[in-house]
Amino acid sequence: MIRYPYGRTTFFKWLRDKKILQADNTPYRQYIDRGYLKYRTRIINKVTGRSVVQPLATIKGLAFLQKLVDKEFPLCPPCNESDNTKSDNHE
Repeated sequence: MIRYPYGRTTFFKWLRDKKILQADNTPYRQYIDRGYLKYRTRIINKVTGRSVVQPLATIKGLAFLQKLVDKEFPLCPPCNESDNTKSDNHE
């Protein structure tokens, strides 16, 4: 799971703003070729044939996306400390 400070809709907008996803949520070819993302097309209405693109991140892609998120949205120092185990003895 990617630690992103906002919701899913905002995350997808951020990915489109970063030119990782196209307007229809299809990943740009370079991210598919690098093995970060893939996608599938889902038919949501069999009568009309309406479909949507569902982007999927690979394990390699999750690591790549987390690095981007961490770079743009760094955790505050106290937040980082809570993720690490401390060996300090506070007396």
